[in-house]
Amino acid sequence: VMANQKTREKRATDALTELGAMVASGEESGNLDHALDQAHQALLWQSDISSRLKKAVFYPLFSGVLLLTVSVFLLIYLVSQLTQFIQSTGEELPWYTKWLIGLSEHVSEWGLYYVIAFTALSLALYTMARLVPQVRLICSHVLLKLVWIGPVVLHVQTARLSLRET
Repeated sequence: VMANQKTREKRATDALTELGAMVASGEESGNLDHALDQAHQALLWQSDISSRLKKAVFYPLFSGVLLLTVSVFLLIYLVSQLTQFIQSTGEELPWYTKWLIGLSEHVSEWGLYYVIAFTALSLALYTMARLVPQVRLICSHVLLKLVWIGPVVLHVQTARLSLRET
């Protein structure tokens, strides 16, 4: 918590320092209104890009979670109901049907443990990434390597950097 607060304070201090430098530069050149307008436009642009990026990431994430939830429900409930009917016919089942029934039984028995383990690992990684700079660097590297989100994050960060330099 303390490291998180220090990071926020450092970001706020850096932003105020940048704003102060822009105001000083604008006063010195006699173009304070232009400097403040540029700062305003930059902040609006960053807010807009951040909002768009969150929307672009949220939809596929929501769809994926919904798809996974429906699939698990079908595996646990529907397959177990059909298993009783299929086995009552007394015929030899194909390998893929046996595999599906086995998967359904496995998910029914161990699914909750998988959810708990995934949640615990995700929270631990998130906490470590916020507290340990080396872990944050590794997480950023992995994020940039993801095919569906990496290029977007790279372009947004590059645009932010170029906006700061102008």
